[in-house]
Amino acid sequence: MKLFKAEQIKRWDEATIEKGIPSIQLMERAANALVPKILGLATNRCCVSIFAGPGNNGGDALALSRLLVERGFEHLDTYLIRPDDIPLSEDCRSNLESTRGVRVVKTVKDVPDVNELSKMDLIIDGIFGSGLSRPLEGLFTECAERINSAEVQVVSIDVPTGAYSEGTNRGDLVVEADHVLTFQIPKRSFLMSESGRFMKHFEIVDIHLDKDFHESEPCDMFYLTEEDVIIPPRNKFSHKGNYGHSLLISGSRGMYGATQLCARAAIRAGSGLMTVHGPSEAMDIIQATLPEAMYSSDRMTDHISSLPQIDRYSAVACGPGIGMANDTEGMIDDLLTQSPAGLILDADALNIIAKENWQDRIPENSILTPHPKEFARLFGEDDDSFSAVSKQQKLAMDMGLVIVRKGAHTSIALPDGRVFFNSTGNPYMATGGMGDVLTGFILGLRAQGLSPEAAALAGVYYHGLAGDHALKRRRGGMLLSTDVVEAFKVS
Repeated sequence: MKLFKAEQIKRWDEATIEKGIPSIQLMERAANALVPKILGLATNRCCVSIFAGPGNNGGDALALSRLLVERGFEHLDTYLIRPDDIPLSEDCRSNLESTRGVRVVKTVKDVPDVNELSKMDLIIDGIFGSGLSRPLEGLFTECAERINSAEVQVVSIDVPTGAYSEGTNRGDLVVEADHVLTFQIPKRSFLMSESGRFMKHFEIVDIHLDKDFHESEPCDMFYLTEEDVIIPPRNKFSHKGNYGHSLLISGSRGMYGATQLCARAAIRAGSGLMTVHGPSEAMDIIQATLPEAMYSSDRMTDHISSLPQIDRYSAVACGPGIGMANDTEGMIDDLLTQSPAGLILDADALNIIAKENWQDRIPENSILTPHPKEFARLFGEDDDSFSAVSKQQKLAMDMGLVIVRKGAHTSIALPDGRVFFNSTGNPYMATGGMGDVLTGFILGLRAQGLSPEAAALAGVYYHGLAGDHALKRRRGGMLLSTDVVEAFKVS
């Protein structure tokens, strides 16, 4: 799913209108698409307040107000926020004329107070949408502050008022929405921590914008869905040798859980054979807890100092739990020199590379899986998430790498310039070992012959999906990394 910029979304609307759908009819279509979503949150016996702005987002809100009245909502207050110096858009004016009982708010004294709003069951925010590019001012600020102070469930239409569809809100006032019903595609800012924190949940509402425009319009950022991941089906007459041999270089004293999680995930993802190379003292631990894996013992007891013969493996992952011992740094030096095919670097492998400034030695087509702090150690600090993603995109192109920057909506930057943001996963996955599981999933997929791009996209998507499945099984509560390993399933 393409993630268009604000100006592209505007042209998408225009392209739809040019195909014979009048703008007022498109607005009506949007309002009709919102109705069932609102009915899923409130009955017609609920007390609801709707805030509409002077532009087309406000027109959507006014049209929604009219449709809710038609469905029996009797306790519905609709406010049009319209300072004297701001004209109404043509479609907003048309919907104002066809919507009864709208209270026009021109001054602060006309804004409903917090006590009044606190009596509502639901507040619908339709003041500003995706076209906003500057902080709220005056009357709009007052409305947003009172909505936020009311401690009532809030639904925003398309974009929370005050949030930018692209760009970061740095201390700016934004309506804090429990739900965002966004038209057609997520807005880029929804996927960034700085703006995403203003919304607990967003849902895409299809209003059937022009398909030809969507298919032909160039775009470099995408929302990762199941359509974007491809894992070939298995042949009935295949055997373990057809699905690759994974090598995991992992572990140091006190960190063997990372090894076990990563290796088990690789096997669960379908690697035909699995070998772990780690400290000699861990051999019995891994063999006892993971009998499906073979073990290659390092000459050192409690950390890794050297490499096994790596050219016999289909894919190699290095980093989970390896620590930062001097010998281990030497092993990373050798690994980068040998430049194996199918290399995945994570955790302390990345930290060692950052410490020694070996970034330029990372082999092309490698997959990196840093969390934000590891990314900053490798490539420097950034002002905000947008800056970090832009840097990630450029580095992937310049260095020929697949860079997986982990987060709520993990971003995957590919060498061809595309960036995907993951659509699966949940905050209950924020527990120790979850990154080790992701590395294992990617390793197992890469070993089976998937390209670096395909393995990273599929690994990230199905890792999050496994977390979602595991959460449903547990019916709430925090997840263990092992829950996610066991829930891994390819559709």
